[in-house]
Amino acid sequence: MKFDLKSLPGGGVRIDTGQKPQALLLHGYGGTHRDLLPLALSLAQAGHSVWLPDLPGHGDAPGELTSEALTEAMERWNASIGRVPGTPGWLLLGHSLGARVAWAMARPGDGLVSVSPPLSAGFSSELRKELLSVLRPRWVRESRPMMGLVEALDTLPEAPEFQIEHLLLVAGRDLSSVEEAAALLKDSPGCQIERIPHTDHTSILLHPATSERILGWIGN
Repeated sequence: MKFDLKSLPGGGVRIDTGQKPQALLLHGYGGTHRDLLPLALSLAQAGHSVWLPDLPGHGDAPGELTSEALTEAMERWNASIGRVPGTPGWLLLGHSLGARVAWAMARPGDGLVSVSPPLSAGFSSELRKELLSVLRPRWVRESRPMMGLVEALDTLPEAPEFQIEHLLLVAGRDLSSVEEAAALLKDSPGCQIERIPHTDHTSILLHPATSERILGWIGN
């Protein structure tokens, strides 16, 4: 299948397959849209046109990561991709912070895939060094390290607003905050939770089992 790759205003790319199924992929804190390109190409091969924006304060997106910038970005993405009430549902897929953003954007009729969504940015002091390495705040433009993440997670909803079909993937060795999110949603109607063994909070994105589970879930 031939793809048309286009740059998005404000950072990121769009993979246009000319097909109707549409997907919006949102990367995690400390990443860029490039983290999701392998998964986006798999979705494009399956016939989806895919949008991959950069979150505020990340990659080629302007400005810093703040809750206000994130709200403005969600409004801009909805407008630019034509997501208005009454339009066909989209596939919304996010990793880490991007998953929480996808929860805020999800509407009835959408399909939702959350990969390692954290419930909060809280962690014990003994884990700080390890998490700073995992979450890569040095690659984020924000007032001070991790403050943009804390502010964003405190502002975003702690669960999807609507009851929709939802696949939630947790890494074999994930953050405690992700385990808390999975426990919170385990009894939610339409939510299917699966664990990807031999992965951590970041490597889960590139594990073959992740794309296999996602494509299988979409196919069903």
